Amino acid sequence: MVRAQRRIKPVARRALNVQTNSTYARLEDIDREISPIFTEEGFSLSFGTGDSHLAGYIRVICDVMHDQGHTRQYKMDLPLDATGIGGKTNKTGVHAHGSTNSYARRYLTMNIFNVVMANEDTDGNAEPPEEPVITSRQAAQLEALLKKCSPTMAGLFIEKYGCASNVYKSEFDEVLAKLTRSANRTQQEPVDANHH
Repeated sequence: MVRAQRRIKPVARRALNVQTNSTYARLEDIDREISPIFTEEGFSLSFGTGDSHLAGYIRVICDVMHDQGHTRQYKMDLPLDATGIGGKTNKTGVHAHGSTNSYARRYLTMNIFNVVMANEDTDGNAEPPEEPVITSRQAAQLEALLKKCSPTMAGLFIEKYGCASNVYKSEFDEVLAKLTRSANRTQQEPVDANHH
């Protein structure tokens, strides 16, 4: 869990809530950003529902399982999302249950992995984060170099960034230079089957 949380970066708010005129991160956006990381670390999530002791609420349950056999359960009770900001009913019963379930799954996932939303302290009304990550072509360039680097350098890189696509553009030149130097040194070392 520590490794997963260390690798998970803030998730940008890309969806617009027209009722509040604010941006938010959808469940699918969060999942796309973090599921490759937590599954690689051995975690999987299973969601279900249960009875809430609060009237008009539904309980959403998440079992967080690890491939080494450990499971921990999290739960969240939320009121049915059946009304809009003005207090008028704007959803059918089925739609309200679906919407509430989606909300709960989103918040549970964020809580479990301590996911931070970009622009968290501005109510979602700010511009997207100013610090962009590198392009897919630049990431591929770094990944190719990583395969030629020393195990020590590759390990340090993975510990800091998780994967090449998490490198910020402002860091690219410096990271590229470091990996290039390591790759060149590794290729110049004599091959010795008995050397460890």
